[in-house]
Amino acid sequence: MKHLLSVLSLCFLVASLRADIAPDSLKTFTLPTIRVIVDKPSEAIGSLKQIPIEQGSGSLTLKDALQNSVGISVSMGSKDESNLRLRGFRKNEIKLMIDGRPINSGYFGNVDISKLSTLDIKEIQVVKGPSSPLYGTGSMGGVLNLITREPSSKHWFTLGSSIKRNNTQELQLSSSHSFSSWNYRAGVAGLRSDGFMLSKDFQPTYSENGGVRNHSKKEQYNLSASVNSELFTFHKVGFDISYAGMKRKDIPSSIYDSRYRLYKDWARYNAGLTGEFQLSENSVLSSLMSYDGGGDTYLEYNDAALQYLNMDSRMDNQSWAWAPRLRITAKGKLDLGYRYELQRNKRKDTGSYKEGQTNLVQSHNLFSQYEWQLLSSLRLTSGFGISSSFIEIQDKNHLNIEPSLGLVFAPNAGSVSSLAIGRNTAAPTMRQLFSSTKGNPNLTPQSSLKLELNHLQPMFLDTVTLSGSIYYNDCRDLIDLQAGRYQNIYRLISQGAELGLIVAPFAYYEVEADYSYLEYKQESDYRLTETPKHSVEISQRINLPLRSRLNISSSYRDSRLSQDDDGYYHTLGAYWRHDIQFSLPFRTVTFTAAVENILDANYQGEYGFPEAGRDFNVGVELRI
Repeated sequence: MKHLLSVLSLCFLVASLRADIAPDSLKTFTLPTIRVIVDKPSEAIGSLKQIPIEQGSGSLTLKDALQNSVGISVSMGSKDESNLRLRGFRKNEIKLMIDGRPINSGYFGNVDISKLSTLDIKEIQVVKGPSSPLYGTGSMGGVLNLITREPSSKHWFTLGSSIKRNNTQELQLSSSHSFSSWNYRAGVAGLRSDGFMLSKDFQPTYSENGGVRNHSKKEQYNLSASVNSELFTFHKVGFDISYAGMKRKDIPSSIYDSRYRLYKDWARYNAGLTGEFQLSENSVLSSLMSYDGGGDTYLEYNDAALQYLNMDSRMDNQSWAWAPRLRITAKGKLDLGYRYELQRNKRKDTGSYKEGQTNLVQSHNLFSQYEWQLLSSLRLTSGFGISSSFIEIQDKNHLNIEPSLGLVFAPNAGSVSSLAIGRNTAAPTMRQLFSSTKGNPNLTPQSSLKLELNHLQPMFLDTVTLSGSIYYNDCRDLIDLQAGRYQNIYRLISQGAELGLIVAPFAYYEVEADYSYLEYKQESDYRLTETPKHSVEISQRINLPLRSRLNISSSYRDSRLSQDDDGYYHTLGAYWRHDIQFSLPFRTVTFTAAVENILDANYQGEYGFPEAGRDFNVGVELRI
């Protein structure tokens, strides 16, 4: 395997630095509504899935928006944080970005998408296979890139409101407009809930009342703004800023647990400055400077009255990044770039960090990528990345090589095949490195050699479209606990397939069915948790009179393994979930109504953490 990687790295490096670059003709093949095989982003060397965030859809957070996609699993963890999986890869192995800018993952290596609002988010681009070096290091498990909405030249203000059961409501107000040489966007959103309702079939335990999920009340607000402008006709500059905060958030415990916990002063904030400078007719220099941070106070009590404090922990995270990139498009497309990131974490609590502790990690990433049109129907994308990380308490750098290669074959309009192979890494989290009881400063980055083959085939005058992906992942040096300490101890080989079918026999009706299969070799006691072997999604979209629309979706998840706090594995049962949504646009107003989990299915996201039962959603959006 080492010899294979060496040969691949050399080939990819030579190819990515070629001088005779072929013509640039990146092709886009888009199926109705949501499925894309290769789209605009150069970063997509394999398949790329676009998940639109439709206004009034009832998706109050990014977790809601990702809930019904095969190959993606989103559950809630023991501290009320989202637990994201892409084809079995864990949350700290997945890179999350906003318009290509990485978001700080904090001490635990997890960006909590259950607390990220959909305010001004247009779509989520998901890369589950090999990732391009243009994304930077840290994308071993895949990439989620959140794409913000472009300001419109037609409207100035948008007001949206959504109401669910148990006094759950969200209000969004945004203003945006596009002028001849500049645009702006500003928005505010507020979300409050008295807690979500459980299924009627839920059986309460000694520590869980049932009905309303214990300790799930929250109140959150989000702010965002951006300005983009042309500079001296040929150049562009932009600035954006966002903030999300909660003064208090109750934390649900396992239904077999009786702890009383909450967050206080929870916050996330970031800012970015971007520039795009036309150096010549064929060369563009882009640059990104960003700051990302967050913090919270975690409180744990021994009693329901919250009088006897057991744990008081304060956590603060900051990240600074700079990423210049040069693109040359003479006979093709060549990208050369560098990314620097500095992460800082500070923790103080009444347990192991009474005196407080600050940790620093620096990372450097050099990358190149080259697109070459070999034939009119065949395109090659080759990339090469070298990254290193410097950990404050170590006296050495970790050097990682991340090559990638993609081929796209499009023999005729609509039919597309693609092959992608690459090696991607994920650095240890700050918790794995610096934890006072479990940390190991000698950890090395995890890595995975990933292979993906995709095909897209329209049929019967484009009324039927078939798509399929098969993939193989060879993961090395996976980090997990051994004898109470984090170690690079596991190897995991996984493989699977994802199949899609879209049938649109009439202009007013379309049905889409997706199936995902995931298998892995059990060569150790490592297990893939919260990841079903079989997943199914069936969506029907019906256009009705008065431009109204009806969406009906059904989701199936096979049984899954889930691990409790003591390290024991449990099997969670398979389940079906059904949702229905109706939307009616009238001039500048759109009305929506939905029923989620129609049959009130009782199921668990993780062991001891039940998901919401039947819910209703009514929304309205006004554009001025």
